[in-house]
Amino acid sequence: LIEDDLGATLAAAVARQLVVYHRRPGGQSQYSLLLALNPSSDRMRAALSYAREHLHLPLSVADLAD
Repeated sequence: LIEDDLGATLAAAVARQLVVYHRRPGGQSQYSLLLALNPSSDRMRAALSYAREHLHLPLSVADLAD
């Protein structure tokens, strides 16, 4: 919703502040590679969103293609 209304840059900033842990243990990166993924294709964005929401399930390429 934020991306649709205010753009990808602000949506990523909000995600960094609210979704990703503010402080991580010792040597662990403070930056999320998943947040850096910003495909230009709506289909790829939808597949990534689906994958993030279903990480607890085994996902096949066919699942992601739907």
